[in-house]
Amino acid sequence: MKQPLKQAGLLIGGLAVVTACSSGPDPAPEGVAGSDPVSEGEAASLDFDIGALPPQTLEPGECGLFLFAPRPTPRFVFFSNATTGYAKMVIDGEPVTLSRSAAGGEVFDQNFSDTSYIAPAFGLELQVRVRPGSEAEGGTEVESGSLNLARDGGWSVVIPVAGASTCQPG
Repeated sequence: MKQPLKQAGLLIGGLAVVTACSSGPDPAPEGVAGSDPVSEGEAASLDFDIGALPPQTLEPGECGLFLFAPRPTPRFVFFSNATTGYAKMVIDGEPVTLSRSAAGGEVFDQNFSDTSYIAPAFGLELQVRVRPGSEAEGGTEVESGSLNLARDGGWSVVIPVAGASTCQPG
């Protein structure tokens, strides 16, 4: 008889620990960052919902940068055409075209390792930093990088990325 009671006690104790661990964080004290209430509508406008792009194509002679985010599941999140200077993303469910505003760093397959883009109609700025890796037939591996996306209001998100660049033979 003692065995079932002992197991029940362990089960109840385990549930108490799980319940205690799953409770939300304590509210921040007044005057501390994050303590100001934000309405649900305001919170939605501050978040970024980065969606997956459909497949992209390059015309003969064009070069492109294809970047993938690893989480929550690997997905194609950024494309830039080095020839035209435009980039594409899906943000908050909307396709967004960004214009290159600055470029520098290492050049690989007509792409730059440090590039800035803007989408004034959406109030967005994007900083793309990538580290090119080994060259292979048809392009260059992008070992790692980041997309730093910022809204006019100062809110930003940094997304780790990896991918490849390639050029379509002309």
